[in-house]
Amino acid sequence: MKTETISPTLVVEMVVAITVALVIAMTSLAIHAQQPSIPFNRIQRESQPRLHQMADVTAATTTDGSFSSLSASAAPALGMAYTRPAAPRIPRVFDRKFFLLNALHLGMALADVGLAQHCIAEHQCKEANPLMPSSRAGQFSVSLGMFAFTSGESYWLKKHRARSWWEPPTAGIVAHIVGVASEIAR
Repeated sequence: MKTETISPTLVVEMVVAITVALVIAMTSLAIHAQQPSIPFNRIQRESQPRLHQMADVTAATTTDGSFSSLSASAAPALGMAYTRPAAPRIPRVFDRKFFLLNALHLGMALADVGLAQHCIAEHQCKEANPLMPSSRAGQFSVSLGMFAFTSGESYWLKKHRARSWWEPPTAGIVAHIVGVASEIAR
């Protein structure tokens, strides 16, 4: 039975890739957890309807048919008040789902490059993608450039409330899972 040894550089690269992915994931959780709490008096104040007087724009007729403006204290007594609509809630772009998907994409990209470089260094395989350089720096630059592009595209889509914001990082994750699986299978 032949046993294969794993080179120390591969172990270090895998530990670095996993550490980077975990740091990004934990940072996203820490950012979410440190939202400032809303003071109770603000919650209580905003839960009640906002009534505003319309004394400036309302008028009442007198007995002779002429108009006279109302005083500020008379408008609420006559039932002339309105409720100001609440400001629309803008959804957050950088949320837990966004960070977790992009952290997983980055971790898989780093693992893919690390395993590919190990396989190339052992002369057991060669890069199957003709557009991907064979050097370590070249592969990292292409992988990180694609990661930056898909993260930016995902951010733009989510900011503009597109339901497909998760597709760019998911495509990258799937592509790198295929790469890692093919390198592990060798």
